[in-house]
Amino acid sequence: MRFQDIKRNVIIMFYIEGIENLNDFIIENTNKTIVLYFGADWCQPCSKLKTKFMNNETKIEMPNLVVGYINIDNELNTDIVENYNIKMLPTSIFIELIDDIEINIIDRIDGHDWTKMVMIYNKINIEN
Repeated sequence: MRFQDIKRNVIIMFYIEGIENLNDFIIENTNKTIVLYFGADWCQPCSKLKTKFMNNETKIEMPNLVVGYINIDNELNTDIVENYNIKMLPTSIFIELIDDIEINIIDRIDGHDWTKMVMIYNKINIEN
């Protein structure tokens, strides 16, 4: 695959570069709880959230979670940032693929709110 992944025995985080790469990521992970995580290297709350995604406790707490990291400073991601109307960092968007053609936004978190992240994850995984 073209997207880069970091496994380290924790949450799988893919680094997305461009729309085609994003589409591949979504299709490959339709059986998982998908979060698109928008951030930047210079954003301190983004770094804190990325660290939280990557720790062992999170993997235990949210075993079905897969994260697509979209760096807003990467020119290949400009269209994605515009399509998802990103105005604040970090932003996390829970999505699902419907009938293999339509991306549905389940929920959105603007800012770093770990409690809300866990609540949304649990709600999605209880319903499914």
